[in-house]
Amino acid sequence: MGLQLFRFLSLVFAAPAMAPAFACFLELLNKIGLTRDEYLIVQQIYHGWALLGIVVFGALLSTLILTVLL
Repeated sequence: MGLQLFRFLSLVFAAPAMAPAFACFLELLNKIGLTRDEYLIVQQIYHGWALLGIVVFGALLSTLILTVLL
């Protein structure tokens, strides 16, 4: 039971943890031509994304527990 639970939790936490990096990658081509001031204005859309750190810690913890169980 524990192994299946932590395998599921690892997947549930790891997928959203990868989302910010993937979003940054997809926006790169659009941001690369911006001026300094435009870039700083656009970066304001990320306000509050630090809360995704909770998901990252959940992914790390559940994956660590899964590794120990395996």
